[in-house]
Amino acid sequence: MLPYTAEVLFSLMGRYNAAMGPGVAVAPVLALAALALALRPQPGGGRAIAAILAAGWLWSGGVFHGQYLAPLNFAAPIYATGFAVQGLLLLLSGVVLGRLTFRLRADAPGVAGVAVIVLALVVDPVLGWLAGWPVAQTPVVGLAPNPTALFTLGMLLLARPVVPFHLLVLPVVWALWSGWMSWTLAIPSDLALPAAALLAIGVAVRTRLWREVASG
Repeated sequence: MLPYTAEVLFSLMGRYNAAMGPGVAVAPVLALAALALALRPQPGGGRAIAAILAAGWLWSGGVFHGQYLAPLNFAAPIYATGFAVQGLLLLLSGVVLGRLTFRLRADAPGVAGVAVIVLALVVDPVLGWLAGWPVAQTPVVGLAPNPTALFTLGMLLLARPVVPFHLLVLPVVWALWSGWMSWTLAIPSDLALPAAALLAIGVAVRTRLWREVASG
């Protein structure tokens, strides 16, 4: 049993969004910029995408979990730590070492990645509105944990030549855990999280196995 209800959580999200001010508009724009860089790769694009993704994880962990959720949930510091680790991994792999390349192609990872990205940016918010949650309480990609994890899963499926498994672990773990919490709180729109996590794992494993067979 969670120590709060869905109504309390969404009320918190409304206060959080209000406190973020222009960030509520800036964060989705940055997410769209990351997607644009995958659609039309540019020099340094991989580093820019990794930096945008890392910023979303570090902010969601440090500010949402660490400051806003902490008074409601004793596990919030654990969540914050996990999000910080994911943000640092993205910074190390993608920004410092420059080992991440993102490119949209008409293959299984590309189609799955776009589907998960659309889920994060469009479908999940719309489902929330249809369920009766006010627009002002909508979790925002880059600021809130769930859409940030979903968007990251989608973008990682666009990584080339293969999806980096070490960067999938924490987003998948969070998506599965958050899916359970959403089930407990009766928030149907977020039940897509575990489905997206399983899809990402399946596509990543299939792509890596196919690559090994082709090269062997």
